[in-house]
Amino acid sequence: MSTLNNPAILRRRQLDRSLSSISPENVPAFKRGYIRELRDALGLSSSSLGRKLSVTQPAITQLEKSESEGSISLNTLRKVAEAMNCSLVYALVPKTSLESILDDRARKVATELIASVDHSMALESQSTSVEEQEKQIAELADELKRNLDKRLWD
Repeated sequence: MSTLNNPAILRRRQLDRSLSSISPENVPAFKRGYIRELRDALGLSSSSLGRKLSVTQPAITQLEKSESEGSISLNTLRKVAEAMNCSLVYALVPKTSLESILDDRARKVATELIASVDHSMALESQSTSVEEQEKQIAELADELKRNLDKRLWD
């Protein structure tokens, strides 16, 4: 199946293009969290925000604490964002391209599989050359990747 006819490859490339413009360096991090920073910048007291969310002032303090600790839920963040006339933006951004992640993983799995087979062959004095092993690893990695073989992530 050619690349143009493989929906998984096309989708992976689309995602890579879409996600390439997003970078953790482009997103500011606030030690006190976004809720507190934006609330203070807007001059919105915790009591006023609490009223907008139908919760108490101490509940807002707890929300801000849970956000800064990383334990707040997305649903809660979405509600707070709406109450503050903000949008919640949530993304998982790969550290490298999806293509690179898949290439690396396929090569690692292929290397392990070929090494296992080669070990058995060596016990029978039938091991292959390093050059032949590299060729087998490359072919197997390509096949694992092309088929999105479940062994990639097992």
